Amino acid sequence: MSQPAVQLASPPEATLSPEVFRRAEALGVTLLRLRDGGEARALTASGRVVEAIVASSLFSGALRREWSSLTAAPGTVRELWPGVRVASLRPGPGRLAVHPPVPKKLYAVLLLGPELTESEQFHGVCGEAGLDRGAAAAEAQGDSTVSAGEAHRLALTLSWMCEDDGNLHRRGGELQGLSLELADTYEELSLLYKLASSLRVKASPETVLRDACEELHQVIGFRWLALSLVNDPRLNDVSGQTICLHVGDFDPDEMDAAADALMQRYPDLHSPMIVDRAGEIALPGVESLGQNFLIIPMRLDDGVLGVMFGADRLDGDLISSVDAKLCESLAGSLTIYLENHMLYDDAHSMFLGTLHALTAAIDAKDSYTHGHSERVALLARMLAEQVGLGHQVCERVYLSGLVHDVGKIGVPEAVLCKPGRLTADEFGLIKLHPQIGANIIRDIRQMEDLVPGVLYHHEKYDGGGYPTGRAAEEIPLFGRLIGLADAFDAMSSDRTYRKAMKLEDVLAEVTRCAGTQFDPELAAAFVQMDFAPFDRLIRKHERMRRAA
Repeated sequence: MSQPAVQLASPPEATLSPEVFRRAEALGVTLLRLRDGGEARALTASGRVVEAIVASSLFSGALRREWSSLTAAPGTVRELWPGVRVASLRPGPGRLAVHPPVPKKLYAVLLLGPELTESEQFHGVCGEAGLDRGAAAAEAQGDSTVSAGEAHRLALTLSWMCEDDGNLHRRGGELQGLSLELADTYEELSLLYKLASSLRVKASPETVLRDACEELHQVIGFRWLALSLVNDPRLNDVSGQTICLHVGDFDPDEMDAAADALMQRYPDLHSPMIVDRAGEIALPGVESLGQNFLIIPMRLDDGVLGVMFGADRLDGDLISSVDAKLCESLAGSLTIYLENHMLYDDAHSMFLGTLHALTAAIDAKDSYTHGHSERVALLARMLAEQVGLGHQVCERVYLSGLVHDVGKIGVPEAVLCKPGRLTADEFGLIKLHPQIGANIIRDIRQMEDLVPGVLYHHEKYDGGGYPTGRAAEEIPLFGRLIGLADAFDAMSSDRTYRKAMKLEDVLAEVTRCAGTQFDPELAAAFVQMDFAPFDRLIRKHERMRRAA
């Protein structure tokens, strides 16, 4: 296994920009490339005299003697012989960063002076090159010759220009690198923003996980990306699942097997791991899945929750530490999401369990109403679903149905359990339970929206109910839904004063009372429902009552 190290780029070879060449030609000076062995080459247009000077053994020998001086002081003019002056330049990024201390190659400017043709060296160059001295002297005098002072100013100017040009080039490279880094960071932030926008506890975990993996798969461009979770009952529907996205044909069973093997192979892995060659993983058949792997554990405090892994970038590049960082961020966010989802599920289960226990305790005050609140909650939710209300609203209707009779805790048992009909005063006590129940749950923030179902479930559509005498649409929807479910269960259950009615008779009564006791639209939908779930719950409660 190998982690990709950060590769330091070799310093770029020093170069002169096209702008430097253009300006040198405009000034009529010759740019040279020099090597420490005395080799020289003219880089800009030059005449026969310049070519002969640069190619001569005199020039080569003089360069070797002055090499250290040329490298030590760029921009400083060195006179090789009368009329022949050379000054080194600072070209390219890095600007003669001396590695090794004396560079092997230099760029320089050649500046000729008017005294050139009178020097002995000029005669030697002409002889070596086979040039006619008179013609060569005439040509040299026709070239742009400069005095010693002017040569110094030109050399400094060109050297500074090269240095400034190099700094601009270096800063342009830095800016390009920063732009690439910002682009990578933007992709990471964009991905994490999209993920954060979708990480809602109430969203389907499978949907959240798949959407997150699809986003990551598109950003990085793996041949395939998989996320596999352990078998844990706390994960509910996604327990033991493997989500796999890929380009090309892959066997899902192979992915599942690879996920299980990776979790067993690296049980104590705490940080991302990049594997350069599949053989380093030492798992049978892993070579068929790819060669370059990224493995990221999803850990909770008490162990591994799952593993995210992918292989082989589509662009052919090796998986990098940047890829690993992005995947690790996503895996960490998903781990937190799943942990929160498990905590939410635990809290929700505890909440429901508490409500069931509370309502069971209240229903137990009267053996004839055993399970009544649970059945009303079921019927109210079924009716809400029948009329097309959303899932979340249906669940809140269910909870409101569970606690609709919580106010009976304030009614004397002698009244609740009295055989036969109630007196007016006793019925007056019964009529207090909606208001008592509403008062009990009103101050519980998580149950505020359940109050209408508790307070108004005994109102009638024609205004003849209690406790407020509201009518029609003035009665909140939760109250109308639960009121109908409550009445249906009361008619369908044994009471101290009568036996349970048959289903067809109850449904006929619901139809007859539509528009007077019940919302007519809800009544029409109610009689079309399948009551098999209600019948099963009735039988369950009857078994529990007999066993008690």
